[in-house]
Amino acid sequence: MVDASSIAIKIRHFICTELAPDLDAADLDPDDSLLDSGILDSFGIMTLLAFILQEFGVDIPAEEIEPDNFETITTISRTVGTYL
Repeated sequence: MVDASSIAIKIRHFICTELAPDLDAADLDPDDSLLDSGILDSFGIMTLLAFILQEFGVDIPAEEIEPDNFETITTISRTVGTYL
């Protein structure tokens, strides 16, 4: 079983390598708003959803794809963990 911490580490790494390569992972707090900062936009969410499916085998239901669930690394990790 994958714990929330492992999920968060993988999500952070993906964001910092694929969506915001100029951002140092150490500078990204798990509770920083990814939406307000512009790190995550609609295209980024779709890219992240593909990563989540590939990495964790989790297909987030359409009704769960809402800003509150993708606001921070913490909320993304919690959403993924719900479906593991």
